[in-house]
Amino acid sequence: MYGLKDASAEKVEYDFDQKHVLYGIRVPALTILGKYEISGRILVLPITGKGDVNITLCK
Repeated sequence: MYGLKDASAEKVEYDFDQKHVLYGIRVPALTILGKYEISGRILVLPITGKGDVNITLCK
Protein backbone atom coordinates (compact mmCIF):
# COMPACT_ATOMS: atom_id res chain seq x y z
CA MET A 1 0.00 0.00 0.00
CA TYR A 2 1.40 3.38 -1.01
CA GLY A 3 0.12 6.92 -0.44
CA LEU A 4 -0.89 6.82 3.23
CA LYS A 5 1.97 9.14 4.18
CA ASP A 6 0.06 11.94 2.42
CA ALA A 7 -3.14 11.34 4.44
CA SER A 8 -4.72 14.07 6.54
CA ALA A 9 -7.17 13.63 9.42
CA GLU A 10 -10.69 14.90 8.66
CA LYS A 11 -12.56 13.91 11.82
CA VAL A 12 -12.30 11.78 14.93
CA GLU A 13 -15.35 10.65 16.90
CA TYR A 14 -15.31 8.88 20.26
CA ASP A 15 -18.04 6.77 21.84
CA PHE A 16 -16.74 6.08 25.32
CA ASP A 17 -19.79 4.01 26.30
CA GLN A 18 -19.34 1.59 23.40
CA LYS A 19 -15.52 1.96 23.40
CA HIS A 20 -15.50 2.87 19.69
CA VAL A 21 -13.34 5.36 17.83
CA LEU A 22 -14.17 6.47 14.28
CA TYR A 23 -11.41 8.08 12.21
CA GLY A 24 -12.03 9.93 8.97
CA ILE A 25 -8.99 10.52 6.75
CA ARG A 26 -8.44 11.99 3.31
CA VAL A 27 -5.84 10.40 1.05
CA PRO A 28 -5.08 12.21 -2.25
CA ALA A 29 -4.00 8.95 -3.96
CA LEU A 30 -3.78 5.40 -2.67
CA THR A 31 -2.12 2.51 -4.51
CA ILE A 32 -2.57 -1.11 -3.50
CA LEU A 33 -0.33 -3.78 -5.07
CA GLY A 34 -0.74 -7.51 -4.59
CA LYS A 35 -1.71 -10.90 -5.96
CA TYR A 36 -5.24 -12.21 -6.45
CA GLU A 37 -6.97 -15.50 -7.18
CA ILE A 38 -10.68 -15.72 -7.91
CA SER A 39 -13.03 -18.58 -8.66
CA GLY A 40 -16.73 -18.01 -8.72
CA ARG A 41 -19.86 -17.35 -10.72
CA ILE A 42 -21.99 -14.32 -11.54
CA LEU A 43 -25.46 -15.66 -12.34
CA VAL A 44 -24.52 -18.39 -14.86
CA LEU A 45 -21.20 -16.88 -15.98
CA PRO A 46 -18.12 -18.57 -14.46
CA ILE A 47 -15.36 -16.20 -13.33
CA THR A 48 -11.83 -17.53 -12.74
CA GLY A 49 -8.38 -15.98 -12.77
CA LYS A 50 -5.22 -15.20 -10.88
CA GLY A 51 -2.35 -12.77 -11.22
CA ASP A 52 -1.06 -9.39 -10.14
CA VAL A 53 -3.35 -6.56 -9.09
CA ASN A 54 -2.67 -2.82 -9.08
CA ILE A 55 -5.50 -0.69 -7.66
CA THR A 56 -5.01 3.08 -7.70
CA LEU A 57 -7.64 5.31 -6.09
CA CYS A 58 -7.54 9.07 -6.65
CA LYS A 59 -9.72 11.93 -5.40
